[in-house]
Amino acid sequence: MEILTVNNDNAPSRKTEAEYLHYEILKNAVDAAEAMCSLALNLKKMRDERLYLELGYSGFEDYTVNAVGLKKSQAYDYIRALECLGEDTFRSSGRFGISKVKVLCAFTPAEAENFIESNNIDELTVKELKAKVDELTSKGEQMSIDFTAETEKAENFSRQVEALNAEKKELLRQIEELEQKQNKQPPAEPSKALIQEYAQKKIDSAAKKLKAETDRKISEMEKKHQAEIEETKKDAEKTAKERYERDNAQLIEEIKKSKEHSAVLEKQLKLSASPQVTKFSFVFDLLKKDLQSLINLFEEIEDAETVNKLKTNLKKYIAIIGEKL
Repeated sequence: MEILTVNNDNAPSRKTEAEYLHYEILKNAVDAAEAMCSLALNLKKMRDERLYLELGYSGFEDYTVNAVGLKKSQAYDYIRALECLGEDTFRSSGRFGISKVKVLCAFTPAEAENFIESNNIDELTVKELKAKVDELTSKGEQMSIDFTAETEKAENFSRQVEALNAEKKELLRQIEELEQKQNKQPPAEPSKALIQEYAQKKIDSAAKKLKAETDRKISEMEKKHQAEIEETKKDAEKTAKERYERDNAQLIEEIKKSKEHSAVLEKQLKLSASPQVTKFSFVFDLLKKDLQSLINLFEEIEDAETVNKLKTNLKKYIAIIGEKL
């Protein structure tokens, strides 16, 4: 027996039906996202302008629960997400549903847009999405903390350099005062050769120490940030990498300025040394040694009362010197 088949050319094929259904779903998703954005905008306006009072409701919660059928927490989820991400980002992410949009609020609007472009959020559960977002925000916070710490180190170094300049200025002032006094009654002074030798040693020692400390700090910062850059290239998402590279560029610029500042300071230390400065440094070191020897003598005196009297006299003398300075 022959089997007859009917070929109805007017009936749509399964592929045509699938394509039509696909476009309808996409349209429904866009409509749903737009509807969710409109819902959030309208809820925010109703709350901010207290328009629910015109409808006879005592409060926003009374309105959302009894008029809209939303719990107060649900209504505020829409409003907070809208305020956090902004209208454009909220509308573009609305197709994922309010639960996922709430998770994206951990980012700024720009960061959220970049994250959406770099990840297939439709295939992630809310739990998986939250874990991924927490990982990125945790890395970003740590990089921010590290950068802040390095910035503080650079600022501390700059303050040390400023303190050296202030100390130098103060020494020059003291030297000027000493020179004025010496013009009235010149004291015995060490030979010029001894002063020059002493001054050169002090200058070389200070410059070497300053250069070594600067090179060490700069080397540590460069190694640490180079390692962080390599780690970021492997693990961080596009947004985290761009933010870190921007911050790292700023830090490198600060390091460059710190190097230049250190070089200028080192040059100034060598150029600014004068016979008067070195003379003062030499005499000042002798005074410190004598003062330390005087303090050490307190330990050799057994009578506590005598020690206290001597210490009191010494403090008064130092206070008098301080007032003269």
